[in-house]
Amino acid sequence: MAQLLIRQLDNQVVAALRARARAQGLSLEQSLRDLLTTTAQQDESLRGELARLLNAGPCGWHQIWRWWNC
Repeated sequence: MAQLLIRQLDNQVVAALRARARAQGLSLEQSLRDLLTTTAQQDESLRGELARLLNAGPCGWHQIWRWWNC
């Protein structure tokens, strides 16, 4: 799921995500989920929608990718 999203991200962003994941002892996907969840917690309007998308499988990740690029 997250691999498609991650492949499409800029190499520098991926490097930063990998470093963050290593520092946290998490997989890359877990670290990305944590980052997105933390971001959503700062914005009430995103919280419910993001939770729904994170549990929606590949289609949910595709929607997150489209938002990321707005």
